Amino acid sequence: MLTAVRITNNEQVEDLRQMRNACRGTYTNDNSYITKGMQRVFWKKNKDNIVGFLYYNDSDLIGFGILKKIDSKYYSSVGVHPLAQGHGYGKELTHMLINSIPDDVWGVALDDNIGGIKMHTKEDWEFVSDDGKITTFHTLKGRK
Repeated sequence: MLTAVRITNNEQVEDLRQMRNACRGTYTNDNSYITKGMQRVFWKKNKDNIVGFLYYNDSDLIGFGILKKIDSKYYSSVGVHPLAQGHGYGKELTHMLINSIPDDVWGVALDDNIGGIKMHTKEDWEFVSDDGKITTFHTLKGRK
């Protein structure tokens, strides 16, 4: 069972950075390495528009989830450490993340991210668009 811890301090922001860098290979936008300074500047600039969580399996940090508000819509970003992938954690922490706020959530997945596409099409989401590289989804919260 996963435990979610809301990101509220600089130590947790650093844990987020390290986890994000470990997971960056499957990101749809910027998958470059993030330094400590870059992460601090980003977090400080966006802290009023971001809700972030670290996810633990017992005491092991296995992933993160972020909801970033852009133009009144919340977009999700989720990462599971490569050593923890393939055990259903992505689905579980995504479900926990989208249910952490009452608002609808938007998500995207690279078309070649088979696990991401599969998870988004199984439950909680509806297909919005596919530009040939990235598929966009929207939660079905309150409509199931």
